[in-house]
Amino acid sequence: LKIDNKEYGLSCILTNKNGGSKYMIIDKAYAGKVYIDLFGRHEIPITLDQNGGAEFYVNDGSVSVWVDKEIVSKIDQINFQN
Repeated sequence: LKIDNKEYGLSCILTNKNGGSKYMIIDKAYAGKVYIDLFGRHEIPITLDQNGGAEFYVNDGSVSVWVDKEIVSKIDQINFQN
């Protein structure tokens, strides 16, 4: 994800059946960053470990996009039409 010429890592997890979780590494440079579910389906934030990874969650038959909580307000302001 690129905003204001700066790149940010994200995690997208989806399922068409049972929900669950998957450990994924974003990037070691993001270690300690706090990620939230952009769609608000999970209220508990996730802190990336020393490898820049975490267990990311998804509900049954759903999709969750996990992003750095610091950029959520920037994402809300993006005009996706351009």
